[in-house]
This record gives sequence, C-alpha cells and structure tokens, in this order.
Amino acid sequence: MNTKPFLPPGKQAAYALGQLGWSTLVNIIGLELVFFYLPPENAGLPTLITTVTFLGIFNAITLIAASGRLWDAITDPIIANLSDRSRNPRGRRIPFLAVGALPAALFCTLMFVPLAREISTINIVWLVIAQLLFYLFLTVYVTPFLPCCPSWATRRTSGSTCRRGSPSPMRWASWSQHRRRHWQHSCNRTLA
Repeated sequence: MNTKPFLPPGKQAAYALGQLGWSTLVNIIGLELVFFYLPPENAGLPTLITTVTFLGIFNAITLIAASGRLWDAITDPIIANLSDRSRNPRGRRIPFLAVGALPAALFCTLMFVPLAREISTINIVWLVIAQLLFYLFLTVYVTPFLPCCPSWATRRTSGSTCRRGSPSPMRWASWSQHRRRHWQHSCNRTLA
C-alpha cells in the first residue's frame, strides 16, 4: 500500500496566507499608485508628480512603474540563486522570507508618503527609491516563497493541495466559476 505523507490543513493555510500578504502589496501598488500620484481632476487630491509626457506617450509614473518591474527582473535571478545555494540551518528559504516580509510592507507604505504635497521632483526621486527598495525586498520574500509549494507537494502532500491552497483572486474566481458550472450541471438549471 502506497501512502503519501500528509500536510496538515493548518500548514496549508499558513502557506496560503503567505501569498495573501505579498499579492495584496502588489495589488495595492498596481491599483492605487497612479491614482495617488496623478489623481483625476475631480478627485480633490493634489497631483504629486509631473504630467509631462516623454516620447509623446510615456509620463513619469509610467516610466517609474516600468523601472520598478525592470529592477525586479534583474533581482529575481540573483535572489533565486542565493536562495537555492543557501546552507542556512533554518532551511534555504526561511531566512529570505524573514528578511523580506517587513521591509517590503514598509516600502510599500512609504511609496504613499510623498515628501511634498505638490508637484515636485523630490516626489519622483522618493518614489523611485521607495519602489526599488519595495521590489528588492518583495523579491527577497517572493522568489524563495514560490518554490516551497512544489517541494511540499513532492514530499508531504498531493500536488492538488498546492494548486488549491493559494487564495489569489484569480483562483477564487476560477474556483467559483467551476463550482457554479458544476451546480448548474448537477441540478439541470441555468442561471441568469
């Protein structure tokens, strides 16, 4: 009889909560940063960086956001290599998770604390520095975090546990759409 070792639901939930934290930070940046620094005129908020376009199509916030993701692309393989080669007695991944989590949250917050409450170059410099540090520490956390699930799946539980263990919005939407289709089919009903 071939039995697979079991990963308790509490540990599965702990892993899922780890993704909830970093995905929340990324979504805050993706959804709110442009609105915060370049709000619509009727929002009642001050514009904090220039609206001048470069090359006819790029404004400062676009270039800043792109530079953050390019920086992320540079740091990802570096951190992955360091994590893979780690010989820390606490494990290869845990020290990176411990170092990256709080600074990532701090720099995410600091991105929304401009130094000037008006259009200013200092806000651009502040945002670039805070964003680069945010993406560095996010990479320090996320890059070692992601390989944890496959290693658990091969050693402690079935692969399906990891696939369903992450509460990302896309997974919830996909799951609820699947459940709805299953319910419709099993009840021979159609929903509006």
